[in-house]
Amino acid sequence: MGRTLTSESPTHECATQHAGLDEPLVFRKVIRRLVPLLFIAYLFCHLDRLNIGFAQLQMKSDLRFSDTVYGLGAGLFFVTYMACEVPSGLMLQRVGIRVTLLRIMVGWGIVSAATALVRTPTQFYVARLLLGACEAGFFPGIVYYISTWLPAAYRGRVIGVFLSGTVLAGVVGGPLSGFLLHNMNGTAGMAGWQWLFLIEGLPSVLLGVIAFFYLDDRPADAKWLSQAERSLIEEAVVADQAGRLRAHEGMRDVVRDPKVYLLAFIFFLTTMSVYGLNFWAPQLIRSFGVDNLLHVGLYAAIPSAAAFVSMIALTRHSDARMERRWHYALPAFVGAISLAITTIPGTSLAIALTALTVAYAGLFGVIPVFWSVPPAHLGAKAAAGGIAFINTLAVFSGLVAPYMLGLVRESTGSLAGGLLGLAGCSLVAGIAMLVGVKRTLV
Repeated sequence: MGRTLTSESPTHECATQHAGLDEPLVFRKVIRRLVPLLFIAYLFCHLDRLNIGFAQLQMKSDLRFSDTVYGLGAGLFFVTYMACEVPSGLMLQRVGIRVTLLRIMVGWGIVSAATALVRTPTQFYVARLLLGACEAGFFPGIVYYISTWLPAAYRGRVIGVFLSGTVLAGVVGGPLSGFLLHNMNGTAGMAGWQWLFLIEGLPSVLLGVIAFFYLDDRPADAKWLSQAERSLIEEAVVADQAGRLRAHEGMRDVVRDPKVYLLAFIFFLTTMSVYGLNFWAPQLIRSFGVDNLLHVGLYAAIPSAAAFVSMIALTRHSDARMERRWHYALPAFVGAISLAITTIPGTSLAIALTALTVAYAGLFGVIPVFWSVPPAHLGAKAAAGGIAFINTLAVFSGLVAPYMLGLVRESTGSLAGGLLGLAGCSLVAGIAMLVGVKRTLV
């Protein structure tokens, strides 16, 4: 599978040039400084993006929205998200991460909270479009930012911790959303779903301000590092980039590279399942025979907790083995099979919830493993724009998956057909990773 990397072994020749420093200790210092805030920010990012999945349990009946209206509105987020993704990534290289996060997080926090005011389908659609425009560039910007501070040997596990915020948002957001829907409904004349948007949206504004003052754009700006530590980090990152198999000089090279489109295709199939479940899991759990909204939120936390553990475990093992392809493909296959089991009629709540939990662990767990691959293929000059380009092409699934499931449920009265389609996407994604991505690339 490749060489085994321990936390005690230097990853670059430059480590020997700084005899007074322990490279692993320096990078652990960087990780402790950057990752906690980025993790919390990404948790609220997904909380604000996906709380609509819980809000719709009340919102649809209160506002008389059909499943198709909800599915379309949930997916419209990704139209403006895709349109603004690459420009945001390119702007990041000019203005830095601090200004970028301030703009993005304050914007999405305000728009998410303001979704409590929607009354018509058109207003709902506009709110989702604005939310997508505000959030665009956040995820690829963070992946690029991490790549400027950490070489590849440390990056996978850090991206895994960072991306685990997506599923921890479910662990925290499920019970919180269920509580707000169940207990706050009617308080101060507002519905539970309105309180949900307000309480889960506004903290992002504060986090954006904190990130502006707390983070540093580059290692050279970090006063909490010594000059020798800054030099070690910069040399390690440069050595890592120089060792890549291929360098892209700019976006022109990126858009001409067939491998970039293959990676985008794989991630599109991956996120079909992820976004489908994110927006429809509460309704799916309800279809298992769970009527109490608080219980729906509590049950929803179980698959998310399993996905959180899976993300951390997979990326740690993948980093240790320096292997990505099988660490992606096998969980994708297991997740697809488990998702298909949830569609079997007459399945008990225990079995259905167990299958959904295993599906989450497989389908969500592969995401950070995937994002360890593109930086190995892109040169430093094209990293921010290239990652954003791959993500832009792939997140079209965020429009397709929820809308498709809404149409299927409205026409058949069940989510089963749509879920089987998502399972098929994950199977194809795993095969594409094994066949299309060479072992030597990663």
